Amino acid sequence: MMEEEQLRVSKKLLFWLRLLTVLVLIGLTGAIVLLAWFGPTVLAFVTSATQLMSQVEVTTANLDELIKTLNRVDFVQLAENINTTMAQSGTALEEALKAVGEALKTLSSINIQELNEGIANLNSVVEPLANLFGR
Repeated sequence: MMEEEQLRVSKKLLFWLRLLTVLVLIGLTGAIVLLAWFGPTVLAFVTSATQLMSQVEVTTANLDELIKTLNRVDFVQLAENINTTMAQSGTALEEALKAVGEALKTLSSINIQELNEGIANLNSVVEPLANLFGR
């Protein structure tokens, strides 16, 4: 009688272990499929975002330099005595224009195509996830 009870419990345990093993394998297979499906898209998006961030950092540095240059210009003194401050303001304006030119060069060097591709890649990642969650 005791052996029959142990055999029955062992069979139940074996059934649940097999079921658990199948469920774990299904979960691992699903994770591998999702990684294979979304991995390249996520990698492309991260690469685009990293490139964009480096360009934004350069632009920000140039804009900081422009602000420092503009802060050195004394507009009150310029308004009070244009004749005596013309040389000073001319030099400061040249520096400001150079900084603006550098900032514009940096801004124009931002690859809009890569930005658009990054946004498209993000959309291609988010859209299936939104569909998956019913939104």
